[in-house]
Amino acid sequence: MGGMTLMAAADRPAFRNRAAAIALISTGATRLPHTSTVLPLFPTDSRPRAALHRLALTAPLPLGPKTPLTKAAIRYITMAPGSDPAMTDVCARIVHNCHPTARANWGRVLGTLELAHRLPHLDMPATLIHGTKDRLIPIPHAHHLHDTLPDARELIEIPDAAHMTPLEAPRTVADALTRLARTHLTTTTPTTGDKKNDKKAEAHA
Repeated sequence: MGGMTLMAAADRPAFRNRAAAIALISTGATRLPHTSTVLPLFPTDSRPRAALHRLALTAPLPLGPKTPLTKAAIRYITMAPGSDPAMTDVCARIVHNCHPTARANWGRVLGTLELAHRLPHLDMPATLIHGTKDRLIPIPHAHHLHDTLPDARELIEIPDAAHMTPLEAPRTVADALTRLARTHLTTTTPTTGDKKNDKKAEAHA
């Protein structure tokens, strides 16, 4: 959701003035329900597959209480089979705590999302991170972003990870974000006035 928000805001001055670089993690810009493999009952990129996934995305069905069956379903949709059980439990709690109506409303957004036309505006340095086993947003979306973004610097494919890469491979994701920050964020030396204000603040603390 965060990556899609960045793409949607790509041409807004308030965003562009603040973004030194971006990380797009397990995300896509276009035709998400056509390519998802969560319910692979029809040919990929076909209208029937898109319709089926849109129906599933927009169904305001409760996914609780948390049971072995619902946890298995959530793991199938969002995580790889070999994921850490503790992280699977965390993911299940996140999903269960999301109100069904809110989840369905966001599903409608995903079902019609078309942001490819915004990508040329997203011209700051970009790192892409994606799991090779992602069913919800398969990895070809990362390849599309890498080929389309004006300044894509790095594409990190995480083997045997699915959609929840920050939970499945936290070290890989954290290291990539650290490199991005160290490379593109700079610190400024406080001016004399700033130093005086800092001293006053310390004196009143």
